Amino acid sequence: MCSSLRRLAGFALLLVLLLGLTPSVRADEMTPAPQLHASARSDGSAYASLGELYFDGRQVGDYLDILIDTDGCFLFPLVPVVQAGEGAAQRTGVYQWEIEVASLGVSLSIDLEQYRLQAGDKTVELQPGDLRLWQEALFVRPELVAERLGLAITFIDSSMILDVKTLRPWPRTLREAREMRWRRLRVVAAEGPQAEPLDKPYSLTGATLANVQLNYSASSEGTADYSYTVQGVTEALFLTNRFTLSGSQGKRLGSLRFETGRANPNGGVFGIDPLYEVRLGDVSGLSLPLAGGAGQGIGLSLRAAPLTEPDSFDVTLIEGDAQPGWDAELYIGGQIYDFMRVGDDGRYRFENVPLDFGTNSLKVVLYGPLGQHREIDNTQIVGSRLRPGEVNWWAHATRSGTKIYQPEDTADNDSGVYTGTFLADIGVTRNFKLGLSYGHLLRTAPADEGDTKEVDYQPRDYVGLKLQPTFRSFSLSGETTFQDDGAMAYALRGSLPLGRLTLSVGYEYFDENFLTSSAAGGTSMIKARTRLRGGLPVKIGGFDGGSLSLGWDRTDDYDGSRDEEYEWNYRHRLMALALSHRVSRHVAFDSGGKETARRDDYRGLYSYRHGLFEARGELNYDLYPGRGFVNAALSSSYQFHNRTIASCGMNYNASGTTSYSASLSRLFKAFSLSLSGSYTQGETRLGVNVEFGIGHAPGYGVVNDARLNLDGGMALLALDMDSAAGEDLPLDNVRATVNKRRIEERTDEKGQLLLMKLDTRNPTRLAVDPSTLPDPFLVTDAPEVVFWPREGQVIPVRLTLLDAVFVSGNLNLIEPRGGKMPVQRLRVQLLNADGLVVAETISLDDGFYQFETAHAGAWSVRLAPEQPGLRVPLTSKAVHFAVAPGELDVTGIDLTFGGDQQKTEAE
Repeated sequence: MCSSLRRLAGFALLLVLLLGLTPSVRADEMTPAPQLHASARSDGSAYASLGELYFDGRQVGDYLDILIDTDGCFLFPLVPVVQAGEGAAQRTGVYQWEIEVASLGVSLSIDLEQYRLQAGDKTVELQPGDLRLWQEALFVRPELVAERLGLAITFIDSSMILDVKTLRPWPRTLREAREMRWRRLRVVAAEGPQAEPLDKPYSLTGATLANVQLNYSASSEGTADYSYTVQGVTEALFLTNRFTLSGSQGKRLGSLRFETGRANPNGGVFGIDPLYEVRLGDVSGLSLPLAGGAGQGIGLSLRAAPLTEPDSFDVTLIEGDAQPGWDAELYIGGQIYDFMRVGDDGRYRFENVPLDFGTNSLKVVLYGPLGQHREIDNTQIVGSRLRPGEVNWWAHATRSGTKIYQPEDTADNDSGVYTGTFLADIGVTRNFKLGLSYGHLLRTAPADEGDTKEVDYQPRDYVGLKLQPTFRSFSLSGETTFQDDGAMAYALRGSLPLGRLTLSVGYEYFDENFLTSSAAGGTSMIKARTRLRGGLPVKIGGFDGGSLSLGWDRTDDYDGSRDEEYEWNYRHRLMALALSHRVSRHVAFDSGGKETARRDDYRGLYSYRHGLFEARGELNYDLYPGRGFVNAALSSSYQFHNRTIASCGMNYNASGTTSYSASLSRLFKAFSLSLSGSYTQGETRLGVNVEFGIGHAPGYGVVNDARLNLDGGMALLALDMDSAAGEDLPLDNVRATVNKRRIEERTDEKGQLLLMKLDTRNPTRLAVDPSTLPDPFLVTDAPEVVFWPREGQVIPVRLTLLDAVFVSGNLNLIEPRGGKMPVQRLRVQLLNADGLVVAETISLDDGFYQFETAHAGAWSVRLAPEQPGLRVPLTSKAVHFAVAPGELDVTGIDLTFGGDQQKTEAE
């Protein structure tokens, strides 16, 4: 073995020792529980099962682990059950948990290290079998906590159901009862306060974030290799800039990609209302109807259409950036459709993804080798209607085949030619769109049979027209495109839902001299292409069996030959297992209609995730003519509670070659470290991988996180409270809610909390979790803040805590004889000085209402603009009042109605 391999082996041994010496806590060191497996063992020890959680008869969340003990009793995970009932449950230490159900006035403290449960002023000593720590979750026997929490908990093993029923009103029970009462009273439930809008303009400098991956490996054959990849994002010069660079031993700088621009899901990029996205740098071109794609190169891309609007009718392209070696999975409607391993260029790309009429729920899920997880929403809507006169358009111009940086040995023959495309959809009527297109593209005629000369690329001009009427749920598209030499092509496409079946059809015809990207390099020109697609959800009663899609394609050439392709794709889930089965058939016919070739293939994709374990598999098999195995791949990983991950994989192909791989990784706060080994045909290779994320966030400082997400936005929450001396005192240990969901992180001693991985395609609603405030009579100056996150920028959000003020009054109607009658069950709103609705309530039977969310300042009270079931016309003019500093209770803000009069008796 070469010296480099020996040095690497020595380093690996040292690293394993360091990983092994790192302090960690094992579950079996804390509890004498036997090792648990997925099914019962023959020796009768405990095992783990699965159970669907039903809370008061309603299914909640996903499957949970249930531990079945040797005595036949079970233990359930306490934290997710409490949270399902909307109680508070959190882990406060390595061995400590705090449980609180405010509506019951119950709080429990569990100390697993001391085997002690504290309920109020009562301490209960526990036995080792009462609770266990397994896979980082706390499992308890139901009889230990059920009575204290007012619950009846049973596990139905035959149907795998964990049934939880409340004996006393839990927060979830009260909320559902309140909503039921609102529905009975025909009153719309209050949707909560309006959020304070926050707009952060682009700046000269913003956050700079980067993910770095370093690899070194040596083999038993005496070779050593190293490589690196750096992906980054920053806001600079009032633009969002993304870059990727990589290199290896052979090329210190093998590739460099750079893209800059702006994107806004609301439009208004660069102050131009209809503009949604601008990209400059290494960009991909648009696909022109019938003529095909425009390719890639250095150029400019403009989009004046919503980000959910596809630029094609029935297929789309989904691509993005990720670290090399990550796995990218594509889901359609929650079912796995395809997956791929991200290559050395740091790009994932799914082409010809099918679209149906209506909303297509597309999602890319990225998984890193060290447990990293990212989800990217790519929802697209086909057949959206435009208002008359409204225009959506896309434009793209590139210097074809060029890159920001391109090594000499990768230059293309067609590089340096300028190409461009333009697409526009114009709303003529509500149900009719007119489309225009233009393209200046590189095309080549098919080479003559036996011709070996180099192909010359020539630019061609294309002009197209599209008519797209929509009839309710049925959409039709007719397109025609003219080539600069007079040749033409046309297409008819339609989409129609038939019950649960979604059907789409398409037919394309091409003149003999019409050049498309799919015809380049062939020996015959395409004459016609026919396509038929169908998708059907498989549901039997309440059983969700996934979805089945069918496809048929036929391509006719001018020499009389034709090809036909059939595809059956069944996607479904089996508990935590996602499966995709695709059977395809390709048949070729000569000009006489005789079958000349046929091939049937099967591809299976399997993805399983449960708890800290995940596995992924792929199987390819020839069904005809060889009926032979092609290849199979399987990989799995398990993340231990001490942030150590073990993974392994195997790949086997029809030639008999089998390769094995394994790795041991440790995830630290700032970086991750991995040792790997592989074996293929007698060659052994050992490697070391280091990954880390680093950057700088203005107002916060250095960000050093191994799981940095470059696709997510960031916000910096600063929370303070006015002191008696008029100073701003930072408030620590407070949680926030993001889009109504509470997060685990808390503000630090500076009162700051850096929120990361925010969705950049949807608005974020940020508020303070009132249950974590030190004083229940404190409120924030803005109940909620809404903003649009974006990559490479930190949105500063400053909230100040103030003393809460009680505001109350009565609603009265003056009768004709001068008496008063209470107005009951009407919605009353509290508005701040900016006219935003801060809170909403309903008047009681005696007309009384009360708010608890006001503070010192100017306020208004009014009836909500819409009052379902209101028979007497009442004005909704706001009544204004002021709250003085130090005032804690404001009463008598009465709304009195009579005829057209409305006044405040308090005045």
